[in-house]
Amino acid sequence: MFKIFRNIFLSGSLLMLLFTGCNRDKPHGVPSVTCGPPLTGMKFILDSLYKQQIFPQNFTRNDLAVKLCQQRLTLAERDSPAVFINQCRMELAYQLLFNNQIDTAISIFTNLLYNSDKSSTSKEEMSRRHLFTALAISYMRKGEVQNCLTNHNATSCIYPFDAAALHLDPSGSDSAMVYLLKALDENAESDSNVWLLNLLAMTVNKYPEAVPSKFRVDLEKYSRGNVFPRFRNIAAEKGVDYFGHFGGADVEDFNNDGLPDVFCTSSNLNEGVKLYIQTPDSGFIDFTQKAGLSGITGGVNTIHADFDNDGLNDIFIMRGGWQGLGGVQPASLLKNLGNGKFEDVTIKAGLLSFKPSHTACWGDFNNDGLLDLFVGHENNDNEFSGPFPGRSCELYLNNGNGTFSEVSDKCGLKIDNFVKGSVWFDYNNDGKLDLYISNFGGKNLLYRNEGPDINGTWHFTEVAGIAGVQEPQFSFPVAAFDINQDGWDDLYVGGFDIDKVKLASEYQGKVEPVSPPKIFINQKNGTFKEMSAAYGIHRSIYAMALNYGDLDLDGYPDLYLATGFGDYSALFPNILLRNVEGRQFADVTSASGTGHLQKGHGIAICDIDHDGDNDIFARFGGFLSGDGYWSALFENPGNSNKWISLKLEGTKANRSAIGSRIKVTVKTAAGKHDIYTKIGTGGSYGASSLQQLIGLGKAESIESLEIIWPGTTTAQIFHSLSLNKAYWIKENSVSPQELPYAPIRGKAPSKKKMRDSHVM
Repeated sequence: MFKIFRNIFLSGSLLMLLFTGCNRDKPHGVPSVTCGPPLTGMKFILDSLYKQQIFPQNFTRNDLAVKLCQQRLTLAERDSPAVFINQCRMELAYQLLFNNQIDTAISIFTNLLYNSDKSSTSKEEMSRRHLFTALAISYMRKGEVQNCLTNHNATSCIYPFDAAALHLDPSGSDSAMVYLLKALDENAESDSNVWLLNLLAMTVNKYPEAVPSKFRVDLEKYSRGNVFPRFRNIAAEKGVDYFGHFGGADVEDFNNDGLPDVFCTSSNLNEGVKLYIQTPDSGFIDFTQKAGLSGITGGVNTIHADFDNDGLNDIFIMRGGWQGLGGVQPASLLKNLGNGKFEDVTIKAGLLSFKPSHTACWGDFNNDGLLDLFVGHENNDNEFSGPFPGRSCELYLNNGNGTFSEVSDKCGLKIDNFVKGSVWFDYNNDGKLDLYISNFGGKNLLYRNEGPDINGTWHFTEVAGIAGVQEPQFSFPVAAFDINQDGWDDLYVGGFDIDKVKLASEYQGKVEPVSPPKIFINQKNGTFKEMSAAYGIHRSIYAMALNYGDLDLDGYPDLYLATGFGDYSALFPNILLRNVEGRQFADVTSASGTGHLQKGHGIAICDIDHDGDNDIFARFGGFLSGDGYWSALFENPGNSNKWISLKLEGTKANRSAIGSRIKVTVKTAAGKHDIYTKIGTGGSYGASSLQQLIGLGKAESIESLEIIWPGTTTAQIFHSLSLNKAYWIKENSVSPQELPYAPIRGKAPSKKKMRDSHVM
């Protein structure tokens, strides 16, 4: 089904019209920029770009596509052949569906099916099968609107479905199942239809009896029997249930009051960013307007850091990723001015660049105490993008005066790939940050930091082949962290070959995984060993985003994976992988209640309520105009394991302390045990807090804490730290300073939720 949808997106036969003016057609409740006083700077640029968007270059603008298809059909009905008229009707129906004008789409699909001839040619028979599937998807989406959107609650769209998540109105799923079975009667090998048939039966509590045995899929195949604490979605309760399309998630203390805040983006340029400031008593409050961020729109991903070493966390927003020819959009650098206020300084910082991006990462690659910035771009000719000349990736050197210089060519980082993920990490523990690049449709890259030459220019050498980390060829999110806790960072790289994966058949054991993720375990000699099978995840996972953190406080970082892709049919539970003593990953999705089905994007892991365990903030929402959704905040119920929270501040090193390596040695009943982590925002899609909550398992005491600050190879060592406490540590300080750290119980003021107002 994805191929059909993509072809509709990219259809070159559609007419292209230019719509200008203050058009803001969108679901009610979606953050937007409104027409008002004249805009300047980045706000003017974003507003102008939105007004100039056209379809199909901006193929996510299904509202524009509907108008084009209606005009095209009107022209065709005058004197065109019937087959061409039907093609126009089909395209219109799809775009109506994508724009959530579902009943009209169903009417057109039904008429096309009614008028088709069962004894037609094979090409037209294929069309009938497509019509069955199109009607199934349409009714499935209608069921989602009626139940998951209009009657939304905290458990909606979370697999496995509890009683509150089951569809109150089963008609949408029931009708969809009828058409899925018709489609499968004509093409029993349709893997996507088999998957959806099982899932929809579950939404109306008719699994397994409503699914013929030959089509049954055991969605619990990987998670059955695995135990984990059950999380609860408290986003609405806390006031951070942002509604939007695919975008970024960023959790950090942005106003320096000691409490984590939340920053969100949504990809569409008519959807504004959101800054939620946490309060002790009233949950999160929408601080966007007071922060000066009204008019800052769009954003597929976001990361933060204190780029100017002033003690305030700044924000970098990426735009245009996955949006093909419509991805000519600038990134934004938001400078934190204090008191929760921000200023877009992209232009004055020298970062204005109109290139599609999905990934960027902060890191001090030359160890001068100033954070530099790598920005990955989509720059090759493939079926998703077309040729993008002049869109190489960029490496920005921090000049220390609020500006940056682009130095990629000078440093040997000429990258012209379709880049989807990037992370800085010191893979060889030599005190210099290296760079890993995840590519979609090509070999992945590892750039070893060689340090400065005789002229003081820093250079990188590409060594992915030598290191053994070029796969998978179609990859997306990446994270570098110490999986097995031996003091050396490993790699998790997500596979994303979406056209070849047959997920239902994999679960049924009929085929081998064709796009499994890769786990590369650091061999401490400049090479890695691929061990995904040994770690129990030799399976296809449609992950678009991920992040890591110790969710059960056992001393081993766990992984949360956000799944999906562009069309309505891409409904796969997000996956939570528990790290079992650094030896394997166990799927605890079902037990944890974190298996959200909507399109998952930015992920941030942080102890957001300061109760001594890590929570998960996740952004949801798809590409299509009608595919918006609410964010989730999964509250960790916690356990009896011990922890320590650390907030580091560099002096000679960058003030954010990004890249600092930490070793905590604890005493347990079984003896001493080392626990390793580092300071950073985590994986390549989403941004976790720089304040680290580190699980210490069954520790009885902390023997020592060692910190290797960026630019050094000598550890700073501290003793006499207490369990279950938070500390602020300044580089070269004599002793840590204990921070206030108590549970935050505040809830947002109760408000009537008009959930149906979000539906077009």
